Amino acid sequence: MFPLPNGLGITPANDIPSPRVLLKPVSHNILEKEQDFIETSVQHHKGIVKVNKRITAEDWYQDVRHIEIGFEDDVQSVFFGDTINEISFHTNCRYDPGDVAVIRPCAAANDVNTLLDTMDWNDIADDAFKIERNVSGRLT
Repeated sequence: MFPLPNGLGITPANDIPSPRVLLKPVSHNILEKEQDFIETSVQHHKGIVKVNKRITAEDWYQDVRHIEIGFEDDVQSVFFGDTINEISFHTNCRYDPGDVAVIRPCAAANDVNTLLDTMDWNDIADDAFKIERNVSGRLT
């Protein structure tokens, strides 16, 4: 084993590391001015999972799935030179090799209310806050 560099010591096991993000309270007025990137982007589309079927054997260690997503608005990839732009059309959704789907789940109101009740968060559920990256205390 190598000795620790000068100035560094062993951190006690009961020390709590600094958080990676901080929750900062903000006023509702500030939030009303902010735009949701997902809601305003033409490259993001709302959809519903229609099929989520495992296609590997149950006794296999990998979980590979066939997933089909139905979109509220149909999307087709359109090529302009070397770039791909997403434009809404009334055609079927088209994917190209290498495309990636980023999925943001949406929770049902009943599920959210159950969580708020269970965690006793009803009195703070409507408090506004901003998530900020915390860089203090991190090694560079």
